[in-house]
Amino acid sequence: MDATGIRKQLKRHFSAWRPANIVLTDPVYDDVDASDLQAELVHIPARGDCDDYARELWCYLRHLHPQWPIGICLLSKVASVKTNHAMIVCACPDGPYLVEPQVVWDIGLSGMTKMWKAQPSMDRFYFVYI
Repeated sequence: MDATGIRKQLKRHFSAWRPANIVLTDPVYDDVDASDLQAELVHIPARGDCDDYARELWCYLRHLHPQWPIGICLLSKVASVKTNHAMIVCACPDGPYLVEPQVVWDIGLSGMTKMWKAQPSMDRFYFVYI
């Protein structure tokens, strides 16, 4: 998938975003299926706050698959709860998926799993860097 396709996918999914809210660093990325992403997720004990842990998980995944469209995103609403939170986002062919970088019971948001398809009504982004 090329960067233009990823940008269009994210804009369709989150129509309030402006171009400055989406930073894509490569012109072309590999397609990654959500099941492939799920298979790569490993339990790394949380160290620090959400942005530290999101960077650690992002570095781990990018080291394994440098051309996967995986990024760090900052959200103002997660699983219908208003909060400032850093997470991992992956632009899969069927839409963007979110990966919770911390153990869910540590942050206390109900209704969350380790990974889910992002929903505009439940998840609101400030910014994404892929």
